[in-house]
Parts: sequence; structure tokens; C-alpha cells
Amino acid sequence: MDKDEILRRFERQSIEPEQLRIIELMTHYFHDIAEDILEITRPNREQSLALTALEEAKYWVNQSIAQHGAAAPFDEIAPKVTL
Repeated sequence: MDKDEILRRFERQSIEPEQLRIIELMTHYFHDIAEDILEITRPNREQSLALTALEEAKYWVNQSIAQHGAAAPFDEIAPKVTL
């Protein structure tokens, strides 16, 4: 990997409206999972780790969508995720 490719990772990415809609949809999905974790588990170290891992997964999903686009259009993704 060359220097320019590495530095490109630290530049601001412009996000298309379609990508933003999908990121917002995924945010709702991750929020619902976080609520489930809080309802199902007692406060403890493992719960904290689960929430941290979920937060990290959300970050990487958002990065993937922002940098490479989604695998399918919003209209195909939205029916699969219930809010």
C-alpha cells in the first residue's frame, strides 16, 4: 500500500444521499440491538464489552458504506430491516 492510499483514508468522505439513507437505517438497526442487549443482560463487564463491540461494528459498517457504497439499493435493503 502506498502513502497516498494510506492518507486517503484520513480525508473527509462525501456521502451520497442514498448512502446516508442506508447508514441511518443501519443506525436504527444497531440501536434496536443495543436496546435488546440492555434489556436481556444485567449490567456487568460482559454487557459493556458487548455494547462496545456493537459500537465498533456500527462504525465499520458506516465506513464500508461511506467508502465503497452499499451492496444493494436502499429500497432492497429497507424491507429486510424492521424498525
